[in-house]
Parts: sequence; structure tokens; C-alpha cells
Amino acid sequence: MAKADIAVIDQPVEGFDADDLFFSRTDPRGVIQSCNSVFLRLSGYGRSEVIGAPHKIIRHPDMPRAVFSLMWQRLKAGAPFAGYVKNRAEDGRYYWVFAVAVEMGDSLVSVRLKPGSATLDKVAVIYRDLRKHELSADITPKDSAARLQAMTVDLGFASYEEFAADALSSEMQHRQSALDRVPDSGLASYADIAAALKRMDVAMANVVNLLRWIKGSPTNLAIQGGRLQKGAETLKVIAQNYASLANEIEHVIGQLQSAMTGLRHTAQAGRLGYCARGLLSEAIPRFAREQAEQVAEHGQIAADPAQEDRRMTIALGDFEQQMTESHKKVVAQNRRFSDVMANLKRVGSGLAMTRVMCRIEAAQIVGDAGGIHEIGEQLNRFQIDLGTELDALLSDCKRIDGALTALGRRDTASLAA
Repeated sequence: MAKADIAVIDQPVEGFDADDLFFSRTDPRGVIQSCNSVFLRLSGYGRSEVIGAPHKIIRHPDMPRAVFSLMWQRLKAGAPFAGYVKNRAEDGRYYWVFAVAVEMGDSLVSVRLKPGSATLDKVAVIYRDLRKHELSADITPKDSAARLQAMTVDLGFASYEEFAADALSSEMQHRQSALDRVPDSGLASYADIAAALKRMDVAMANVVNLLRWIKGSPTNLAIQGGRLQKGAETLKVIAQNYASLANEIEHVIGQLQSAMTGLRHTAQAGRLGYCARGLLSEAIPRFAREQAEQVAEHGQIAADPAQEDRRMTIALGDFEQQMTESHKKVVAQNRRFSDVMANLKRVGSGLAMTRVMCRIEAAQIVGDAGGIHEIGEQLNRFQIDLGTELDALLSDCKRIDGALTALGRRDTASLAA
């Protein structure tokens, strides 16, 4: 029976446990080259039916095309993909997985675990609405993928990538708990980094709003000076200096925003890669043992176990190296952000002299100097509020640095073992 003819049965496949890990390897086109017994048992297909078949043989019609469009976009860009997937078994029943797919050498490798967090219910609703839209409207997979990105933003995430990294970490923690395993301290470290980044997003938004609030003050100061006969030239010079400082602050805030974007991106990639490495490090040795056991019991199987083991061992080593480099990038981006922030504090401190000069000039003016006093107070409030936000950012930078140091020690200990 062709897959398209399989009836959909709205019942879950039974016998899917927390300890089960799906494993499959495909060529770059998505044609299955090898898979493990969990894949065969829950999909209901025989090995001869899946080897050489396209991976979409298990695709459920409820799955939006957006997910697979996004997956291929990321894989072709050399980045891992992670997301919830609803699959269809050979008998028409369904099973949900959380899938992680990575490019490893000349292959695409996917490991899937049983999802158990509350996020799955929210995702099921999003997928249903998205699939309904795909079927009712003339929309390309790429446009649908953009719609999926927007839907994850509605869940409170900056991007799908942030959502995927957070969801994968949550699912792995849930699995560890279900299996009574010792919690992974690395997952906790990346969760701390993610929480710090969310707080930093708020602080950054406050810094940008402060700039908007203070940006018109140099013009107001020049207008105030233009109304005076005595001290007008002096106030004009102060206003020009003030404008120059404000422009420099705006420029550095732009650098800070860029550094924040880089830090967020590398941290998300590092978190996703860390989780993927954990799953691959467990699934690949399991697969190798399973292959060897099958040969011992049944003789030669479709793939050469020794060759498959070598291929995956080399690929995993390469992926480990990528994750080491990814960690270094997060460290470098955090340092870059700290350096730019220190520069912003330095530039911002230059406003203190402008505030003092405003006060001196206001004291020498006979008559109404209230407007100048007010601008001086605005400068004072800006400096105080900017300092508060930068201190909050610095505090979270230190927290991230501490979490990264802990991750580095953990990796060093792991490699030594």
C-alpha cells in the first residue's frame, strides 16, 4: 500500500518510553541509509522497507510544511534543527517526537526523543492552525515557515531558534527526570544564560528608550540659549558639545545592540548544539551496539556495522569540535558586549561636565533660567538611569561568564574522562 493511501487513525502508537531514542541517518536528499530498532518498532515498517526510502515515509498529514521548510533552511546553512514532529506509523496511528537533525560529514543524522513537557500541547495547536492555513490558502512553504517563526514569537520567544533551544533543553530535562538520572549541570548553565539574556533584553530596551528621551535635549538647550542676551554663545557651545556627546552615545548604543544580537545568536546556537551533542553521544553508541548484536544474532545486515560505527564516530568527533568552537564564540561575544558596555559608560560619564556647565550658566543668568535647570536635571536623571541599566547588564554579563566557565570546566572534565 502506498503511504498516501494509509488511513489516518487518531490513536497514539503504544510502547513509546522515555528511554527510547529514534536514530536515523540519511543522505543529503533525505533518503534513509540506516536506522535503529526504535525507529522500526514504532513506525511499524520493516528494515527493508525503510532503507533506501525517503524519510517522509513516516510523515503525518497533520504536519505543516513550514516545519520541514525551516528544517531544510537550517540544515543547508550548516546549523542543527530541532522541533516537534508528528509522525504516522505504517498502520495509520501517530506518535509525537522531539527531533534533532544535524549535518554530520556527508550525512544528515536525526535523533528523536519522546516529548513530555507542557510545551507540546501549545505546539499542537500552532501546528493545527498552521496546517489549516496551508491547506486553505495559496502559501509557499517558505512563507508558511515565516508564519511559524511569528507564532513562536507570540509564545514569548525572540525567534524560532530561541524557542527550539529552550524546548529541547526542557524536553531533555524532563527525560532525565523521568529516567531518574542525575540532572545535567550543563543544561542548567544554559538555562541560566537564557534567563540572563531575557533580562538583558529588557535592560537594552530601557537603554534605547532613555536615548529617545534625552536625544532632543541639545536642541532644547540651544533654543533656551537663543532667548538670552547674556551667555547665549556659551550655551550654544555647551549645546554643541552636548549634541556631539549624544550622537556618540547613540552610536555606541547601536554597537551595544549589535553585540547583544551576536551574543543572543551564539548563545542560542551553543545551547542547541550542547543539547544535540548530548543526544548524539547517547544515541550513536547505542546504535553501534545494536548493529553489532544484530550481526551476532542474524549475520550481516543491510549496512556494514564496522563501517557505520567508524563513520558515526568520526562524524561525532567533528561535531564535538564544532561545539567547542561554538562555546568559544559565546565567550568571545560576551566579552565583546562587556567591552562595548564599558565604552558606553565612559562616553555617558562625559555628560557630567555638560550638566555642571549648565548649572554654572543658569546661576549667572538674571531672570528665568528654569528651562536650563530642567535640562540639567534631565541630564542628571539620564545618567542615573543609564547607569542603573548598565549595572544590570554588567551583572548579567558576569552571570553568563560564570555559567560559561562552568560549562568549560564540565567539557574539560568530560574530555579527560
